[in-house]
Amino acid sequence: MLREIWNPQGAAWLADLLLHYAVPAGALAWWWVFPPRARIPATAPGWWLAWPLGYAVYALARGALSGFYPYPFVDVASLGMGRVLGNVAGLCIVFLATGFLLRALAHARQRPA
Repeated sequence: MLREIWNPQGAAWLADLLLHYAVPAGALAWWWVFPPRARIPATAPGWWLAWPLGYAVYALARGALSGFYPYPFVDVASLGMGRVLGNVAGLCIVFLATGFLLRALAHARQRPA
């Protein structure tokens, strides 16, 4: 969502690359090589959504008070609340789907306790 407007250089480019590509690839590889021993409950992806959803609420509340929104896709002043809530809902769906995908991957590779 930010690729078109974000062009980091130098150390910021490296940090962006590591944060958005290396860390997710490493986490996925970890889940593949070392799957959890215990079954992950079906409700877990919903709980994993708590952090990004909580951050979205914080960002919107802070933006309403200060006028500063950390990302252009949550900028209520320029997009309107309806569009921003649609963007947040879309991101939540992606996070939730990813959580269920990771849960399925863990269960497919589950090792005995």
